[in-house]
Order: sequence, then structure tokens, then C-alpha cells
Amino acid sequence: MTTRFQVRRKIRKACSKAKHVTLETLSMGKTNVPHNTSRLGLGKNSLGVATLNVFGVTTAQTTFLKQKLALATTGALFIALGTAVPSMAASVQYSGTTVGQSTWNRPIDNGANPPTDLSIVGTKVSYSVQEFSVDASGLYNFLSDAVSPTNWDNYLFLYQNSFNPTTPLTNAVIGNDDFNFIGRSAFNDVSLTAGRSYFLVTTGYTNDSAGSFTNTVSGSGNITLDSRPPASQPVPEPLTILGSLAAGSFGVALRRKYNKQQQEDTANV
Repeated sequence: MTTRFQVRRKIRKACSKAKHVTLETLSMGKTNVPHNTSRLGLGKNSLGVATLNVFGVTTAQTTFLKQKLALATTGALFIALGTAVPSMAASVQYSGTTVGQSTWNRPIDNGANPPTDLSIVGTKVSYSVQEFSVDASGLYNFLSDAVSPTNWDNYLFLYQNSFNPTTPLTNAVIGNDDFNFIGRSAFNDVSLTAGRSYFLVTTGYTNDSAGSFTNTVSGSGNITLDSRPPASQPVPEPLTILGSLAAGSFGVALRRKYNKQQQEDTANV
């Protein structure tokens, strides 16, 4: 049974999330708002259209922001990305954690479109990335559930061809913050191409958002997860690896030559 304390805690968490959503939405190249805007109480439900208009936010932007606020404060807004239902041929599930992982400046989700802006509240947030591929082109669904701490504020992004945390907008396909409620991120009916490399990045909303998770991928074909450990840094180019090996071999050769010369000098004494 939910106690009054638990209810108040959930309300405080939702209001805090609403404030971050407001600041981040206003920062997406739509208007210039100083970072101290939080003093105006943007995280409260009393934030009205008139206040937004003072900052020069258009009607369309206000509608978008109100939707984001409704999602963050009540969890009542259901975001459905696409209407087609793929034929489910396979499903893969895996678990991981972002605790103690490398950090990045995450993007901001852009609905069903690729992200175009970076976050101002998730500037150094930890992440985990899983590479995978599919054997059949078609539509696929992605779901990430926050496990521990319970309902920690997770975030999900999909990349194609390659993923580099130092260039977070490159090759980004789609992202999602809250799917129905805080602690669940998802996007549906994403078109994938057979044989292409994809990267599913699990991260958090703010720099303090981290925890364990369970991700599920399902869709038109079989999904193959890369068996290597999740990468947290860009993979070196083949030429870089080759150069390192050559340098190491050259160093060994010089050492052997030096030792041989030392032995010859000792024998001549």
C-alpha cells in the first residue's frame, strides 16, 4: 500500500524532473534563457503560457513544452512513435549498468526524429553502449527499464554505423527519455537494415542519474548482440593499432641490438 510519504516523494521527484525538462526544452535553440531561470519556479505546475510568452516561446513551442511537462509530472502522456505493428519474429533481452562507466554530454530526444541538440543538464552523465545487428530489414521495438535504484531516470538512444561519445549527434537515429513514466525509456517501429551495425546507448537524464537496467529489443528478424564487453570509448582505427604494433616491434629490436653490443664490449675488455 502506498503511503503518504511515498506519494509526496514521487511528487517532489516529478516536479524536479519538470524543472529540468523546462530548462532543457527552452535551451534547444528556441530561445535564449539564462541558466538561473530555475529561480522563477519553472518546475511547478503554476508555470503558465503567459510566463512562457515572456521568454518569447511560440505557441507551437508552448504546446511541445506542456506535453513534456505533463509527461514528467503525471506520466499520463503516452508517446506512440509510429502506428505500424511489426511482425515479431525474435526478441533479445540483456542487462547492464551505467554506474561507474565513462561519461558524455548526452543529446536531447527529438521525438521520432534524430537528436539535434545537446543537453544542458546531462553534460557529464555515465552511459553504457551495446552493439548489435539484425538479419532482416524491417521494424523493431526498443525498451529500457530502470532496475536499481527503482525507477532511476534512464534515457535511451540508438545509433547506426558507429558511435563516438565525443560527437554525440553523429549517426544518432532516435532517442527517448520517459515512456509513460520515469524509469522507462522506449521507441517503437524503428526501421533497421539487415547487416548494418547499430549501437543502443543507455544513459541517464542528469549527471547524477545512474543505475542498472534491462533492455529488450524485438522486431522483424533475429537480433545478434556483439559478444564483446560494452564499449565506453571509440574503437581505435586499424591503422592506429598497426602503428602501435610496429612501434613495439621496433623497440624490441633496438633493445636486443643494445644488449648484443654491451656483450661484445664486455668481451673485448
